[in-house]
Amino acid sequence: MRNIMSGGLLIKNDETTSKSSIIGSIVAVVLVVAVVVIGIFIWKRNRRHKEYKEQAITYADLNLDERTKVDQPYSLLEHGRTVKNKWDLLQDTERSASTAATSKNNISKNRGNIIPYDFNRVKLCLPGASDYIDASVMLDKCYILTSYPIAKTFGIFWQMIWEQSVSTIVVITEQNDARESWYFSDNEGTVRTIERINVELLAKFQSSESVTMRKIKLSRGKHSKVVNHFHVISLEMTDLPDQILALINTVTQNNVKNIGPQVVHGGCTGIDNSGVYIAVDHVVKSVVSGGNEIDVYGTTRTVMKERMFSISSLEQYSAIYTCLQKYVQNSPACKNDATGAYEYLP
Repeated sequence: MRNIMSGGLLIKNDETTSKSSIIGSIVAVVLVVAVVVIGIFIWKRNRRHKEYKEQAITYADLNLDERTKVDQPYSLLEHGRTVKNKWDLLQDTERSASTAATSKNNISKNRGNIIPYDFNRVKLCLPGASDYIDASVMLDKCYILTSYPIAKTFGIFWQMIWEQSVSTIVVITEQNDARESWYFSDNEGTVRTIERINVELLAKFQSSESVTMRKIKLSRGKHSKVVNHFHVISLEMTDLPDQILALINTVTQNNVKNIGPQVVHGGCTGIDNSGVYIAVDHVVKSVVSGGNEIDVYGTTRTVMKERMFSISSLEQYSAIYTCLQKYVQNSPACKNDATGAYEYLP
């Protein structure tokens, strides 16, 4: 620091003070930039949130009071673009680890590349043996999604049915599905022992034109249980909404006790529409139980998070909407609801 005499006054030239001023200015600029950046971030986040809410309005709620809106003229192009936009948003659904499914000891138990994630896979209770099976617990433990069992997994499939207290199995196959042999005897009265479980077909009949129903008895020692087995025959994408709704109705009518999760799987080949079925069934059950929202986007995202490739195409996603439109139009429960808080689907 230097002292200078000027006009009888002593002036102090404080170099330290100058440096402090410069540093202070830099800090101030940095703070201003930080505030601007944070402000832009918050603005963009709020904008995205607002856009999501605006988009979700089209889908999330279907007004049962205003159900006639479903029949309003709607451009197929406009509808297609709206659903396509939502489907595009679903493509960023995160995937989880599948360490168990891809281990060398378990990979031969899988059919194809649709495998369970670690966080929600079914774990078997087999002392001294692997707990792995190609199956995923879905939608608040209401469903178990699995693949059509291969010969080496017949035993663990029935073990899962036994352990999980399953009373309903739903099988959805395409028209040209090259189905392999069933994991049970298809002759009434015939008992087939698979591992330690006796599997007997008690009855088989056509519950509708496209649905075959079977009653299967499982027994182990002194204990036994009966499982309802529903098989949709010759599912075609053009008729998928009608067939899915008919299946849901058949399962509901014949599954009064509704014990345990539904086990759902597709065929041996072709497109697996199991994910479409559980998404529609889950929403329908919500409406029947008094729920006031039809959230197709949210339900689909959850299904996709919980099992890879469970809903794998825009065509399948659009079919979910069509199913729910038809359900709301035709359901007595919806027609009698005078206090619903739904808006129409596209």
